[in-house]
Amino acid sequence: MATEELTLYYFPGSYYSQRVLFYLKARSIPFKGRYMNILLGETYEPWYMRMNPKGQVPVIKHRGGYLADSCAIMQYLEKEYDTPPKLLPAASTPQREEALRFADLINSIKIEVITYGIISFPHLSQGGMLVGKFQRLMEWRAKSMGQYTPFLERYKAKSPDLEDVYIQKEKDLSEFYAQFRDEATVQRAIVGAQNVLDELEETLGKRKEGECWLCGPDMTVADVNLAILIGRLDSAGVGYMFWKNGKRPNIEAYFHRLKKNDVYKSVCEFNPFLGIFLPLVKKKLPSILGISAVLAMGAVAIYFWKKGEFDLNTFVEKVQFWK
Repeated sequence: MATEELTLYYFPGSYYSQRVLFYLKARSIPFKGRYMNILLGETYEPWYMRMNPKGQVPVIKHRGGYLADSCAIMQYLEKEYDTPPKLLPAASTPQREEALRFADLINSIKIEVITYGIISFPHLSQGGMLVGKFQRLMEWRAKSMGQYTPFLERYKAKSPDLEDVYIQKEKDLSEFYAQFRDEATVQRAIVGAQNVLDELEETLGKRKEGECWLCGPDMTVADVNLAILIGRLDSAGVGYMFWKNGKRPNIEAYFHRLKKNDVYKSVCEFNPFLGIFLPLVKKKLPSILGISAVLAMGAVAIYFWKKGEFDLNTFVEKVQFWK
């Protein structure tokens, strides 16, 4: 049993952060959370790039070391924490191989290309598009994706030892931005997701009564990946493309079971505004304002956010100016 403090660097709306959050909560593993505001480019700051040269979340700190990549983190925690419930079957068993295969299969879905790509090409959503609060957030993210170069250049100038790291990050961002701006690439990502979900639909259809998880009666890391995938597609408003209205009834039933799961609700039913605004205000505003003033500002901003009248671009630009 690992006893050293575990720290998770994460952003609550991050697809891959949600995987690790779901895993930790499902196993009741204690951890210290370090909120990273990816919308302000906090993960590109030199201190973080030294931890993870890719400038991404999540990252864990444990035993004095750092580890990135959600799948690698979950497998590491399986080895380090023996307390049940374990989310991988015993080594060298067919059940373990199946769980890992499905986890890898789900991981192959290019979820970012799908969600950002549908913003660029809404007709690919088969009559709909990203909706509500999530739509406004993702539209802003898509627009701002190509605007991080000034941040990277400034940090590169301040930290010459990281010059190669920042050059690579600029290249990675440029290549990713190009992916969801290319309609053929987005179409391939959607088809790839459909093919994966076809296999998962067939697998769930073979499960016996009481076997309510992907690999049987017990949750595995494959279910963590599937839960976060379904949660993201649902919050994006495109669940109807993949399982709703009887399109894939076994996945739809699985989704309804997830909606009753406390861990799922705490991780995936995420209000993007609360996850951005309140931590930001807490960090940026003088402490003399007090918690009441912060909450009052939050309530007003949430009201305009829900009405669609909150300008996220202006808000984030102002906060960046304060940095």
